Amino acid sequence: HQTVKDNDRGMYVCLLHCPSQYHDAIFATRAFNVELGRVMQNMKDPNISAMKLQWWRFALNDMYSQSPPQHPTARAVARAMKQYDLTKRWYIPMVESRAQMLRLKQPTTIDDLEAYVEGTVSSNLYINLEVMGIRNNKTAEHAASHLGKAIGICNILRTAKFY
Repeated sequence: HQTVKDNDRGMYVCLLHCPSQYHDAIFATRAFNVELGRVMQNMKDPNISAMKLQWWRFALNDMYSQSPPQHPTARAVARAMKQYDLTKRWYIPMVESRAQMLRLKQPTTIDDLEAYVEGTVSSNLYINLEVMGIRNNKTAEHAASHLGKAIGICNILRTAKFY
């Protein structure tokens, strides 16, 4: 929980309102997103950022096979995956959207922007739905998609520099 509390205070407060029995899994997934976000914040050398994303790709496979690296977030995500039988399909876009952004540097079209926030924010919400036992519900997934895009775009606007 501490990683989210220290690095994503607004989402930390929001997630506290989720049923407490899901907190460990939901905060683990959000911490995974925070760790990936840190990679993007330190992009002075895109090659190093790409290597860090590759490490998380490998770590994700290890988490899914229940042999996570000795990293607190990776271990927490692996526990959540096992406890709630979470699918890897929502974790992959969290990494790949950032890898795409490494190549683009910034979204150049609204479609690029939507794809980025769908992968980084909406994917997190899809996992939260799975944790709470909501699977294959097109209405819930549709709502999570739009909510994730809204949150993601607001986050980007919030961090934009104004002159």
